[in-house]
Amino acid sequence: LVPFLFLGLSAFLYFLKRGNETLAAVFLSILLLKPQELLPIAVYLLAGRRWKLLLLISGVGMFCGLISFFQIGASGYLNYFELLKDSTINSQFMQPELSATLRG
Repeated sequence: LVPFLFLGLSAFLYFLKRGNETLAAVFLSILLLKPQELLPIAVYLLAGRRWKLLLLISGVGMFCGLISFFQIGASGYLNYFELLKDSTINSQFMQPELSATLRG
């Protein structure tokens, strides 16, 4: 996963330097695979008032979410949220005490 994230970040910086914000946003949206990596960059873009980039990235994210909704449906999302709720109660398999996370 890391090579794809690094490719997306590198291509984002390359196209942003060249002035092509559309391609920069498309490549930065690869970081939606790990949203916690995208969050600091999004805050930076928000502080820099790069509205077009933020809108394009959120548009790509919404498009991907729409595709996933049509693939798994509402029941798939409900099952996923039930799994998340169960993992917060039964956390012995996740072992959050082993690393420095918000829950750990």
